[in-house]
Amino acid sequence: MKWMKDRRATALVLLLALCMAPLAMAQDGDPFEIIGDVDNDGIIGPTDIQHVINGALGLNDEGPEAINRPLRQYIVASPRASLAPRPGPSGGECDVVGAATNFHRENGRLLVRAGTGIAFRFDRNVEGVWHGDACGLIRSELVLHIRRLEPGTAPGAAVPENSWEPLGRDGAAHRLCGPAVATANIGVRRLFETPGDFVVRSTIRTFAIPESEVVEEGERPRFCGAARDVDVVFTHVRVVDQDATEDQFRWQVDNDSPTIGRRFGDRLQNGEGEDVALP
Repeated sequence: MKWMKDRRATALVLLLALCMAPLAMAQDGDPFEIIGDVDNDGIIGPTDIQHVINGALGLNDEGPEAINRPLRQYIVASPRASLAPRPGPSGGECDVVGAATNFHRENGRLLVRAGTGIAFRFDRNVEGVWHGDACGLIRSELVLHIRRLEPGTAPGAAVPENSWEPLGRDGAAHRLCGPAVATANIGVRRLFETPGDFVVRSTIRTFAIPESEVVEEGERPRFCGAARDVDVVFTHVRVVDQDATEDQFRWQVDNDSPTIGRRFGDRLQNGEGEDVALP
C-alpha cells in the first residue's frame, strides 16, 4: 500500500469537527447531538476532536453497543518516523539521522459476536516525515498471527512458533527527499465465525534509514543514522454465539491478568550477532 501525500481530506475533517462540536453542545435534547467535550473538562481540545472523528469513522469502541457491529476496528499502533539532517557541519558520517516510534497499544481483550470481522490496524494518523535536505527510506509494517487458546491455557504462555497461524500483513514504504510528509492506511481484517478464545499477535516494525545506508539485497548493511522500532502486541479475542453477559463485558476491561508482550526500539548497530530485518 502506497503512502498518500495529500492530507487535505484530513484537514477538512478536522475543520468540520471543530465547527460541529460547539454547535452540537447548544442543541439540548437533540437525539443526533454530537457531544464535543468528551472528557468533560470544559474545553473542546484535540482529544475531543479526535474522538468525534474516530466516531464518524467507526473507530471508537463504545462498550456493550459495539458488540452488535459487523466490523470492529482495533487500533494496535500509531507509528511515526522521520529523517532529518544532523545539526552542525555536513560532510561527515551520519549526516542524516532517523527516528522511529510505534506508539503501540498495550496488550488487551476484545469481545465480539460470532460472524464479526475485526480490522487490526494502525490509526489514520500514521506518518512519515522527510525534513529538508534529508533523503532516505521510511517503512512501517504490520504482521499478524493467530492461534486458538485452549481451555486452561494462559494467553501469555510460551508456545512453539509453529502454533501461530499467519493471518496477514500490510505495510507502506517510500524513498523520498524532503521536505515531504506521507501518510498511509494500514490494516489486516479477519472474520471470526467460530465461538471460542483466540490470541492475535500483532508485530509492528517501523524503520527510518538514510539514503546512504540503504543497501541492495545481499549487501552488508552499514548503519549509522538509521533507526527502528519493533513492538509485539497481543490481543485476547473472545467470540460468543449469543448476547454477551455482564460478566463477559467486565472481562473485556479487566486487565488484572494481561497477556505478555515484548518491545524494543533502538538505533541500528553493526554489532556481532545483530539481527536486523531490513525493509
